[in-house]
Amino acid sequence: MTKFKSFKPEKKLKKRVESPGGVCLKKLVERADANLEAYKPRALLGVGDKIGQIEAMVMKLNDSEPGFSEKLHRLSNEVYAEAGTFGLPSVSKAAFSLCELVSRARGDLKPQRKRLLVHVLTMRLFKSYADDLPQAAQDALLESLSGLVHKLPPVPPPEKRKNDDEDKSAPEGATGSTLAA
Repeated sequence: MTKFKSFKPEKKLKKRVESPGGVCLKKLVERADANLEAYKPRALLGVGDKIGQIEAMVMKLNDSEPGFSEKLHRLSNEVYAEAGTFGLPSVSKAAFSLCELVSRARGDLKPQRKRLLVHVLTMRLFKSYADDLPQAAQDALLESLSGLVHKLPPVPPPEKRKNDDEDKSAPEGATGSTLAA
């Protein structure tokens, strides 16, 4: 029988912070912030490019193309994450709403073309003019997007297990599955 071996990698950052004369945690955070700020212009260009890709996809809207909905959802999710990380919360929220719309459409996007386009144009507007738009106006636009999405039925939850044998063998109140020895 093989003996269990444990491997614990050395954590260089921990060692640098804990050692005498090591780097102060505050300085590490400041460096990380500076690195993010240095990357921000390039990241924001990337957000704009992805919004452009989403717009091009919505304009040609070929949801019969394999993976079309998944690609649209993935790009929207990337905009959501990157815009939120780099200080564009309204763009991030609009992208999240677009993700929700794509999910609720369940692959049938053609009837949703106008809703998709409104989302794309709102993301462009927020990316270009968020500093000039009052927060109340941004909130109203986001609420309108949410209203467009919520006109569609929600995504159904995953189906419950269909194997009743497992449920009968489990003690009352037990959750999850068990493995036989």
